[in-house]
Amino acid sequence: MNDWQAFEAEMGRIISAETEKPFTPETIAQARDFLAAVRDRCPIPEVGKGYWSTIIFDWGLLQIEIFGDRLELYRFFDRRTEIRHVSHRLGEPFPPELMSELPTL
Repeated sequence: MNDWQAFEAEMGRIISAETEKPFTPETIAQARDFLAAVRDRCPIPEVGKGYWSTIIFDWGLLQIEIFGDRLELYRFFDRRTEIRHVSHRLGEPFPPELMSELPTL
């Protein structure tokens, strides 16, 4: 993708696509909150649907999977993967320690 508008369009397409288990309103809102938080500070990631009805922001060696009540971070290293859960309430700021781990422009 070459810009944030294309990212948003693809995220909208993923959310509106017919699936066996649709996205919850909380997951959609959480993904939009996260998008607003990263839009001006991070390079544009790839976006995709997770294994569950989740949205994934993918920066290659770092992926953030967005659920309705939390984010899961997947950091990929040679021969191992670090997985961490970060609770998040809609409308609240994302934790500074999470934001400091994201790629920056």
